[in-house]
Amino acid sequence: MLCLHSELKQAVLSRQREYKIAAIHAKQGGDIDLAKQHYHIARKMDVLVEALDRGEPVDLSSLPPPPEDVVAAQSAPPPLQSSSKPAAPAAPAAPAPTQVATADLPAPSSLGEALQQRMDIYKSAAEGAKSKGDDRKARMHQRIVKLPE
Repeated sequence: MLCLHSELKQAVLSRQREYKIAAIHAKQGGDIDLAKQHYHIARKMDVLVEALDRGEPVDLSSLPPPPEDVVAAQSAPPPLQSSSKPAAPAAPAAPAPTQVATADLPAPSSLGEALQQRMDIYKSAAEGAKSKGDDRKARMHQRIVKLPE
């Protein structure tokens, strides 16, 4: 069981590292939107690592595909919409985190769990604002996170 746990954790950490490296390469290549998307996916894998550390079962099908697959899937649609190319990457990038965040969050069974989910959402919003360079919004979300502490 311990061997299986460490293999799963290594697989998740390896995929997370791939996304972080892909984010760095995208940023160096000038594709900031893709870099942000890769970084957010890598950050969401922290939840899987934490679940593994707590001994909870984790399904590898919830692991996102390698970054090359994501890049290939996203590079196909833009040639069809060449006239709205600046708007096309921004539109899917904004709703996607919201959809993933609500899909990943099960209905809370207790008040404490609901508050924890809300705190996690504010933490990710603070990180997102910080990565976008919006310090005011990042500080606002960080203050909200610190209130219950």
